[in-house]
Amino acid sequence: MKIILRFCTCLLICVVGSQCFGQTIRPDSAFISAAVNKATALYTQTIDSESHLYHGLEYINYDKVYLEGHQFYRTDKETEGTILYDGAQYTQVPLLYDLVLDQVIIEHPESSSRLSLISEKVKEFSFLSHTFIRLEPDTLSDSPIRTGFYDLLVAGNTSFLVRRTKNIQERAEQSGMKGEFHTKDKYYIQQQNRYYQVHSKKSVFQLFPDHKRELQKFARNNKLNFRKKRESAIAQLIQYYNTLPVAAS
Repeated sequence: MKIILRFCTCLLICVVGSQCFGQTIRPDSAFISAAVNKATALYTQTIDSESHLYHGLEYINYDKVYLEGHQFYRTDKETEGTILYDGAQYTQVPLLYDLVLDQVIIEHPESSSRLSLISEKVKEFSFLSHTFIRLEPDTLSDSPIRTGFYDLLVAGNTSFLVRRTKNIQERAEQSGMKGEFHTKDKYYIQQQNRYYQVHSKKSVFQLFPDHKRELQKFARNNKLNFRKKRESAIAQLIQYYNTLPVAAS
């Protein structure tokens, strides 16, 4: 386990380092005791700094044998990432992102159980080369944004975000129950502190009437495909828009 490995590493460093500086190899009980105490202190500091992260609820896997796919983003194997949790940043944390429940899942360092982090305390997390931020829009506004995590693909004066979700679709057949995890992504552009949901090339161009011609030309020259590669096309378009003089100011 990660913390135990750190403890052993600290102990080894203390023992080897002290022996090298003292130029002695013979075991000494006082020396060993001091080394262990030092390593234990480092271990305790590590526990104190990280234990706050492991206060979530136990995650119960609700997957069923007849369901195709899984509920997580990209992979059902823990992948190391960074989490900004309750004001503290944690790095190299093995995690999963459940798209059905919209929850960040981590493995407890002292057991094989998984924990669901308290979503309200997760400001952002990054893994698999993507950064997800938590948005909590004003409930009195007419914003299309709903509380949850959003994949921030383009950050700038104008940003592009994706709300990634999955739902379970089940059906009864003669051979038994069948089903799969169905993926659904929604695209949003943030401009001047407002969010706009976009569905197509046309809906994107409508947000930038003053630069519509430049954007159309960029899309043609770069052969952006809004049907088969919509996400990539919108991302490239927003990245280009942010380089324009008015947009970048």
